[in-house]
Amino acid sequence: MSGKIQDKLCRAVDLCARAAGFYAESAASCGDGLGREVFEQLAADERSRQGIMEELRRSLVKGADFAAVCVLDESRTRDVRAAFRDLAAGRDRPAVCLTELAAVGAALELERAAVDFYQDWLMDAGDDAEQRFLARMLEEQRGHVVMLADLQQYYEDPEAWSLARERAGLDGA
Repeated sequence: MSGKIQDKLCRAVDLCARAAGFYAESAASCGDGLGREVFEQLAADERSRQGIMEELRRSLVKGADFAAVCVLDESRTRDVRAAFRDLAAGRDRPAVCLTELAAVGAALELERAAVDFYQDWLMDAGDDAEQRFLARMLEEQRGHVVMLADLQQYYEDPEAWSLARERAGLDGA
């Protein structure tokens, strides 16, 4: 394994660990049930991604080929807008404190930084398997941005969020 890939994997593991920790802390301090559930889901996603990166790194250190060890699990793909909509369904207007909004803002910054990291790595990717793997990681990170942006809009203006989602269902968009 090249030193460049090893460095990227180590950085990815670190980013995942820090994100998972941040999300776990945010979930623990979040008074709103929806915010807590979103942060718990994001923490679980980051712990899962951390495990994938650690396993990939171990396999590559042992001399395995990237294409041989990088098997993408298609069952991990989900519609994040639908997931958030399902979590938000039937909830009363949230009582949001500034701490929760600040946590969502910080989480968006964290996820956008992760998107930038995976985009930069993708630009340097050496083979097709590495490119497919990174494209998938990028897709998952972008999904987190979408989920957090939905949570932010839900907190800031739940009526507008609800109307936008209802229109999307009615016009087929």
